[in-house]
Amino acid sequence: MRVPFYIRYFLILTLFLCVSFLSNAQPMRTGYFMDGYSLRHNLNPALRPATGYISIPGLGDNNFNFSSNSLTLDKLFYPNGLDNELVTFLHPSVDANAFLNSLADVNTLRFNMSNNLLSFGFFCGKSFWSFGINLKSDNSCSIPKDIFTVMKLGVSNVAGQTFNLTSLRLSSRAYGEAALGYSRPVNEKLTLGGKLKYLVGMTDMDAYFNKLEIQMTPDVWRIKANGQFNISMQGLKPEFSYDSEFKKNYISGFDNESNGIGGMGAAIDLGATYNLTDNLTLSAALLDLGAIKWKKDANTTGISDGEYNYRGIALTYENSDIPSADDQSKDIQDSLINIFHYTAATPSSRTTRLQSTFNAGAEYSILNKKISFGVLSSTRFRGNADTFSELTTSVNFKPISWFSTAFSYSWIQSDFKTFGAALNFSPCWINFFVASDYVLTRVTPQYIPISQKAVNFQVGVSIPIAGNRCRF
Repeated sequence: MRVPFYIRYFLILTLFLCVSFLSNAQPMRTGYFMDGYSLRHNLNPALRPATGYISIPGLGDNNFNFSSNSLTLDKLFYPNGLDNELVTFLHPSVDANAFLNSLADVNTLRFNMSNNLLSFGFFCGKSFWSFGINLKSDNSCSIPKDIFTVMKLGVSNVAGQTFNLTSLRLSSRAYGEAALGYSRPVNEKLTLGGKLKYLVGMTDMDAYFNKLEIQMTPDVWRIKANGQFNISMQGLKPEFSYDSEFKKNYISGFDNESNGIGGMGAAIDLGATYNLTDNLTLSAALLDLGAIKWKKDANTTGISDGEYNYRGIALTYENSDIPSADDQSKDIQDSLINIFHYTAATPSSRTTRLQSTFNAGAEYSILNKKISFGVLSSTRFRGNADTFSELTTSVNFKPISWFSTAFSYSWIQSDFKTFGAALNFSPCWINFFVASDYVLTRVTPQYIPISQKAVNFQVGVSIPIAGNRCRF
């Protein structure tokens, strides 16, 4: 029996929202040991570029990162027939056991983006100063395997079963950042650096459950839930509907009345490098140690606690009165809110921490530093979400002063299916940097990665200025 259309809408939209909500990304790890890269101080404020710079507005540094612990496109799309036409995992030709066994019990997606609007850096004697204005977003989603089980097997095949979806979680944050950085050698071996960051919060969302069990029947979902969501966004107001069966009002949608600043905060970066020998340099940094406090009137909290029934999404339209795609999409999104019967709690201010990162690296150089070998450990602490770690090794080449390149391998996410590469081109009139820690090695005809668990890309353009003198 096919899964009823309203259940398919709900489950597919759950995946869609996980990806669309997902969208602070840090620079590529492959560029960590490249001194020609102007903005490597974003990975460690004690790492100083070879020269000062002024970024091209909007083009100074743009990057995105996507990663998953198990979900890759080759698990969601499969070739079908001799023409290799792609079909989804829902297609009857895709073996259900093979598909479900390829998934983790909890499938995590992470999607981060960052855009540099304006930045510059310059030397004054031994000191290096930097300033940057950035837009950032940082997102994650955890999807229980049972959601895919219902989608693939269909309601009739799981009727009477109870699924535990407690691990379902969505988190998303978007904010602006103004960062002032400073670094200076303490002596011939030790260099210290730091940044002060002023944060402007635009939106923050966290939705989770302490308990979520759904018993499936052909006609109704019997839901036991205990969880809540917190959304901080200026001008966002909840809309309500009345549940006559359970005699209470619940949040059935949202109306965005206006836009504005939802909160403010601050953060710091701290970093150090130490030349253990003439050829060996050690380094460490702690990034984004801070938080944003969201205003009381910008916050909406919903509580889902109790037992109730859900009878599906009613999307029956006459052919002569078919609503727009936007209206249909809103109907489906609103129904997701209806499923969990969130009641509104008294709004209050809230404080959310940034997702901090700890980097530790070692670099050994030879041939008068024209070639070096680097090892970088990077761990991102994601608050209530999962912690993301990566170990990257690289070989770096700098045959001439204005050109350098690096090749890397990331041991945790690459699975021997991809590698990293970076190129920095910096003559006297321009600095162009492009990098990826996970170069696309297998793609569809539309250049979509197939089997990689991680994909990222970064590009930046700036204008070099004088090295160790104030010419800014």
